[in-house]
Amino acid sequence: MSDKEKTVVVLVAVAVFLGGYLLGNQRRVNASEAVIATLQRDTHDHKHGTIDVSADTAIPRVDLVIHEDAMSGRNLEIITENFRFAPEHASSDHVAGEGHAHLYIDGKKIARIYGRWFHMADPAPGTYSIRVTLNSNSHQDFAVGGEVIEDIEMLTVPER
Repeated sequence: MSDKEKTVVVLVAVAVFLGGYLLGNQRRVNASEAVIATLQRDTHDHKHGTIDVSADTAIPRVDLVIHEDAMSGRNLEIITENFRFAPEHASSDHVAGEGHAHLYIDGKKIARIYGRWFHMADPAPGTYSIRVTLNSNSHQDFAVGGEVIEDIEMLTVPER
């Protein structure tokens, strides 16, 4: 490697280091601002329809439990019965009893969930409807007799 090439490599390394340092020391967006930003940019309807699983031998069930995290935000526990999270099959054909969950805050979809636990930053102080639906690999809401398989909990975030 020539001296000129070495100089270029050193200059690039210094630029990358300084860029990372400057970015790391910018004003950090707090968790509630990040959640609100997600909600504001999420304008897609996200309606994928439903798939009736009434005839399945084992009907899936879901229970949402919201736990306060000791450090920040909330840990959502998604307890299911007759359901297997299958992220490896997301966006593929429906298979009875497997899929993923969709998370909604005040009716706006904010995430797919591929397992039992999900950490959520606290939104700004206020009261929110937190909803989790069970969804097929093809994103359709599981339903029984026209009723979506879901659980809804209310979350109140106090002023700090």
